[in-house]
Amino acid sequence: MALKLKLDKDAISEILETKKDFLFIGILIVLLLYGGWFLYQKSSISVDDLIQEATSEEENKNAGGNLEKVVVPTDVVDSLLEKRSRVMYNVASSPFGSPQEQLRMREEVENTYNRGVSLFNAGEYESAIQQFDLVVNKLDVTESRIPYPIMPSEYKRRSQREYLKRNFDRMLTSAQNDIQEGDRFAAAKQLLEAEKVYSRSNKTLSDALAADPDGASIGADNLTKVKTLQQGVFQKWQSVQTSLLKSELQKGTNQAQQLLAQNDLIALLKSMLNLNQIQARLNQIDANFNMVPQSERNLLVALITQIQEKLKSGYSDLCLQADQQFQRSITAMDMVESKAAIQVMQMALSINPQDDALQQKISSSIVRRAELVIQKADDFIKQQVDFINQGQYEQFDAKTKIAFLDELVGLRNLGGGAINATLRNQITDRETQLKTKVRKPPELTKDYDFIKVVKRASKYQIQYYDKTSRSRRKVNTLTLSLGEKDRKTLIALKEVDSDGSFVILSKPGYTSAKVDINQAN
Repeated sequence: MALKLKLDKDAISEILETKKDFLFIGILIVLLLYGGWFLYQKSSISVDDLIQEATSEEENKNAGGNLEKVVVPTDVVDSLLEKRSRVMYNVASSPFGSPQEQLRMREEVENTYNRGVSLFNAGEYESAIQQFDLVVNKLDVTESRIPYPIMPSEYKRRSQREYLKRNFDRMLTSAQNDIQEGDRFAAAKQLLEAEKVYSRSNKTLSDALAADPDGASIGADNLTKVKTLQQGVFQKWQSVQTSLLKSELQKGTNQAQQLLAQNDLIALLKSMLNLNQIQARLNQIDANFNMVPQSERNLLVALITQIQEKLKSGYSDLCLQADQQFQRSITAMDMVESKAAIQVMQMALSINPQDDALQQKISSSIVRRAELVIQKADDFIKQQVDFINQGQYEQFDAKTKIAFLDELVGLRNLGGGAINATLRNQITDRETQLKTKVRKPPELTKDYDFIKVVKRASKYQIQYYDKTSRSRRKVNTLTLSLGEKDRKTLIALKEVDSDGSFVILSKPGYTSAKVDINQAN
């Protein structure tokens, strides 16, 4: 017997009425899934499709008489890029550097922080302050690179408080001595020196107040004493700063007025920048116009405006003078002057940002200067490597090496497209050479601790510890005559002082060590 199903319309209507929200959500989810799948199919492409699209028929027939079909790899890549959004292939570089650099920085932060904690726990508060200060002010300004149990800034404050508690008398004496020295400089009209020591005293006292604001460590009476001294030295520092600024203001305005009557627009531009800096410092130190009246500042503003107008009217001459300065400096191979000339061009461009010709000149000048820096870096590298190979370590020029590294890093990081990939690679190569080739060998005392040297007839007995040996506290002895080299250690007696007070010991790969004769080193 066959069964007949009968739909209950009322029941179905009731179910639809009560479950309509769920049904709506379900249908919406299905539509979204279908739409996503459809978009994926539109944007996706199989390998076979890629090959098919990138296949071209050669005109030459093969041995069978048919047209030859060839897959061009570059066409495959181009086809793939067209199928996919180019945004997928644009990876923004992190402002914090590469992953490797970020890892290195995190490790450096963590190591510095841990050293600070160890020093704090050991009661070495002054050294701990230096470590935490390095983290807070240089390595991790936002204090977010690693998960700190206690923030380094808080550890620094605690270290300062404990140091203050232990060394309050010494801190107070140091601050008072600085104040007295500043007073002597101020009385002698040596304002720069006075400003320096007043500033140092103010920082010492301000740090003490920040470390112990309620006097819990040093006591209420001492807290009052510190506050009084800090307020007094701050007023003296502010007064000296104002006097210096007034002097600079007078000197700067006189110079600018003289230049306005001349046609040296580069000097006039630099003069204007100097006046801008003076104006900014005045606003910072004397915001209420208590020391430098408004009338004097109005004259300053009017002078700056006058200079700006002359620079605008003489814009073409300014650009010409900057270019001439650059050409002279390049001919003279002067890196300093050529950099200054480019900076003038860039400041001139701020007057007329639409000057495409000047922008192109700036770009080409940057390239020419970069080539000059590379050439001079090559000469310096060769010179220093020769000194090192010949053992003339006294000729090692660490200061110039750092200056070249700063120049190269600045050029490598230069934006605007002036430095192309080829030039950037050359710059990076010179950086690497400076870091790896131009390196002064370590001191001989890095791996050897010389105890004493005793003269025995025509020879010298040398006692030392070998820090690289497992038995590093074992006393070793060499007996050498002048010019002789030990076969095992390769340590040589290079020189003996004419008065017999010291010897010079040397070894390949190390700088020489001076050791007193018959005296513990």
